[in-house]
Amino acid sequence: MTSNATRYNSCPGGYCCVEDTFIDTFVYCKRIGDVNHHCSVKPDKAECACAFGLYCVPNLDVPTYTSVYGTCRKN
Repeated sequence: MTSNATRYNSCPGGYCCVEDTFIDTFVYCKRIGDVNHHCSVKPDKAECACAFGLYCVPNLDVPTYTSVYGTCRKN
């Protein structure tokens, strides 16, 4: 994958192209996050962004630590 355009145009609607966490040469289509789906608050080659109108809320957000993984929520 070389760009966001490639990532979202290479798969059917509602999916994005992701790389496997452990084998980066293994690329596949994964569903774009809907309400309550797993997500990453930072861009991640192994996760799709949340669907339009949703944002990724960290699973843990305390003064000393903010998780990079979260759940898709409505704005």
